[in-house]
Parts: sequence; C-alpha cells; structure tokens
Amino acid sequence: MYLTTHTNFFITAISHAGISSISSYWGKGYWEYLYSQVATAKNFPWNNKELNNNQNSVLGADSVKTSVLLLYDNEAVSDSADESRPFYTALKMLNREVEFKEIDKENLQISDYDKRVLWQETILSWFDKKLKKQPDWWSHLYPKKNP
Repeated sequence: MYLTTHTNFFITAISHAGISSISSYWGKGYWEYLYSQVATAKNFPWNNKELNNNQNSVLGADSVKTSVLLLYDNEAVSDSADESRPFYTALKMLNREVEFKEIDKENLQISDYDKRVLWQETILSWFDKKLKKQPDWWSHLYPKKNP
C-alpha cells in the first residue's frame, strides 16, 4: 500500500493482508507487537511520530495513481481487514481504481483448497484485467451487481 503512494512506476498493485498505518497496527495484539519489534525496531508511535506518519498509506492516498486490489482474510491473526479498510475507503473517496476482496473464514495462508484456488484466480484475473486489458475472467469471478 505504501509503495503506491510514492511511485507511479507500476500499472497495478495487489496487497494481501497489508498494513496501511504502522501506528494503528501497533499494539493490537501479540502478532502486531512482534512485527513492530522487527519492522520499526524501538520506534514506537509516541517516540518517532515522523516515521509513523510517513509510513501511513492513508495519509498519502491522494497521490495514488495506480489501480489497487486489496485482498484480506477475515480470520487473520493480524486484523488485516482493519488495515485495508481505511486505505480502501480513502481511495474510493478520491475516486481511485480500487477493489476490496475478502477470503471468508481463512487466515493468512488460505488453507482451504477451493478458497486458495479462488484467491489465486482473483490475483491472476486482476493481472489479466489490468496488464493484458482482458477483463473477462475478472468479470466472470466478480460480475457487476445491479443496483
């Protein structure tokens, strides 16, 4: 997510269980605390405000020009949906091209075979749609709903 706020080099991007703000991610639970020990090494939201603000994708959402697919699994130990939703909402409000797809009742590794196939097809069909300009597979997986 952060990379899309700092470069237009990529045509599209996919984030699976991404972190939109390291300060909001910090301290939510055991996994988040361990992640922060390594990723931000003694830089906490209160002692390095610059790092925590600069690493916040939501604050840079207005600079995103890349289409983005946000994938998350709703039983992840890392609350990835909580991290994807603010970025998704910001991009939608800014009228950027973004999709948000959930893999139901799965954790980070997507262990159920059928759900893993869907997850992989979602990624591949997104690349077909964005990189090859072939949206048929994506449209088949995710048909537009009538209002």
